[in-house]
Amino acid sequence: MEPVERKIFVGLYLFVVILQVHSDQDLSLCSKCSSPLKNDSKVVSYCESDKSFEMFYRCCTNTNHSVVYGLDLTGCKIKELHGKMFEEYLDMDILTLENNEFTSYEKIDFFGLKSLNYLSLPNINSSCPGGADMWDNITVHADYVECMDQVNTCIFYNLSCPLNSNCTKGGPGYAECHCDPGYYGYKCKRTGHFPMDVYGISTAAGVILVSAVFWFTERRKIGTL
Repeated sequence: MEPVERKIFVGLYLFVVILQVHSDQDLSLCSKCSSPLKNDSKVVSYCESDKSFEMFYRCCTNTNHSVVYGLDLTGCKIKELHGKMFEEYLDMDILTLENNEFTSYEKIDFFGLKSLNYLSLPNINSSCPGGADMWDNITVHADYVECMDQVNTCIFYNLSCPLNSNCTKGGPGYAECHCDPGYYGYKCKRTGHFPMDVYGISTAAGVILVSAVFWFTERRKIGTL
């Protein structure tokens, strides 16, 4: 295979790999912690309550590990949280984070966790993300806090969205406007469905076009030598 052709092949291969990575569930947090789970793990108890769930390292998932419903990161020596830490775990119902080393957190760290109904954190100012109004029940212990039953931000603040859209929870203290079925685009003004097939084809075509231009340029350089 010629060097230029090899570069084109590598470019297309990486494009396919990137698509595959974005389509798969990232389960790296499940095996982040090397210490064993505690016998009284709330995530384990939660997982055992449904026969369609199973433990995968420190995650409670469905049987093919495509959806994470619970995550136990208790005692994992986590020094800080960040906004993208849980972006691949948006279906979580339970998350335990007590007995870790971080001393602060931001509400944005839990953005998108709209299904979260149980959260435990180190006792930092006896608070929960989003504030006390965003949880029906808060229990403060000496070294950790339990935040239970997330409140629907849309209902609590009586939020409304533009025409052809509706308000949905976006995580503790957050709300999002989503287009109604049959609408998409800016302010949900377009009808029909977002053309994912056209988007995918145009993206692939763009990669192929750039590769072709690169190949043609390299061939011209070779021809002038």
